Amino acid sequence: FGRRVTGTPSPRALVLALDSGVQDGDTVYLQVRSPPGNPMRVRVDPLAAVHQADLVHVGWRSAGLAGLVMLSVLALGMWGAVGEMRFGLLALALASQALYFAASGGEAHLWSATAWLSRDMRLVHLTGVLALLANIGFASRYLRLEARRPRVTLVLRVLAASAAVLAV
Repeated sequence: FGRRVTGTPSPRALVLALDSGVQDGDTVYLQVRSPPGNPMRVRVDPLAAVHQADLVHVGWRSAGLAGLVMLSVLALGMWGAVGEMRFGLLALALASQALYFAASGGEAHLWSATAWLSRDMRLVHLTGVLALLANIGFASRYLRLEARRPRVTLVLRVLAASAAVLAV
């Protein structure tokens, strides 16, 4: 795309400015490539509308990401203060969800230390599997499923093992 892509909108969308604009009846040719099974919408919008929608999207994503990171730090502090492993698993689950959130949404590109995460979709999927496994571990420990529901624990272990095997 070269010089025409400015990078000012968030990485969730590719925005190209049409120098002469688009009039009724004009023909615009686009070639869109996406991974199989990943449908994309293509439309032409005024730049002001794109910018407004982008600001709303970025605001909500920032709030969600900040909330996940804050809760992860709080859970880590509780683990250090109380010493219960459940809080450590909660911190891992929340941090891995924040990592997946940042890698899949493009926020990881903002910092050079995490930019490598979102360059390859396989790494994004691995962060998602890490979040899934951490959440299964936290839920099992927090709800004491091994003592209360051993069959559910077995099902969760089989699901976690199959997710780990499929991720590799």
